Amino acid sequence: MNNDPKYNPVDYNFGAPEALLSVNFLPGVNRMRDFAPVLWSDYQRGWMLLGHAEVYQALRDARLSSRRLQSDIFREIPDAEKPTSIPNLLTYLPNWVVNTDAPQHTRLRVLMLKAFSKKVVKAMSPEIEATTEELIADIRARDGKVEWVRDVAYQLPMRTIMRILGIPAEHRESLLEQGQILHTAFQAPLPSKEMLVAADGAFAVINRICLEEIHKRSREPREDLLTTLVQANEQGDRLSIEELLGACQIILTAGYETTANST
Repeated sequence: MNNDPKYNPVDYNFGAPEALLSVNFLPGVNRMRDFAPVLWSDYQRGWMLLGHAEVYQALRDARLSSRRLQSDIFREIPDAEKPTSIPNLLTYLPNWVVNTDAPQHTRLRVLMLKAFSKKVVKAMSPEIEATTEELIADIRARDGKVEWVRDVAYQLPMRTIMRILGIPAEHRESLLEQGQILHTAFQAPLPSKEMLVAADGAFAVINRICLEEIHKRSREPREDLLTTLVQANEQGDRLSIEELLGACQIILTAGYETTANST
């Protein structure tokens, strides 16, 4: 019996593209979970929780913070270089609701939920249907030939999210490109300095697009999700510009990547 707590003969590299294929992914995860519900992964450079009871308990343990992410992934850049190398990551990642603890998390969640009320979500249906019809028309125009991941899996969620937020379609390809850059950096267990600098540049592009639209909504409100976020109010409390941009970043990037990669 090996008593080393980091002994892991079934470690699995989730960062490798081939590892995410269903024929490899589920068996790989199952082998790790069957070996131990909590185990160290050299590939991920951290502890993994794979058992339901363990995950349930960890999510409710106040000693485990969500704020560690934004500091942990920056390890490849010396502290003295971070303000000039990755200023956008340092400013905006802490404002992603998934990277915060209470009471900040509770405050952001309450304000952002106003943009995702049952009434607002129901009103999104026509936009989603219109986007789907648009994609179908594009496919028919190409004699029905389609490369599913490129033409549907990535296009449908991004077009839908942009339409619901109210971001002009002219920015679609740029936002898709920036999302891929961010995904590459944040998917890596320990992103390189080059990955992080590229991700910082992607944040700058996304911010420039979204900031222009935020200012437009402040002057002329519209019937879109971005206006709802700008106007979200809880007893006089509103989202700051940094928090608004953080919300746009996570909706545009994490929102579409999650859906696209599950198809």
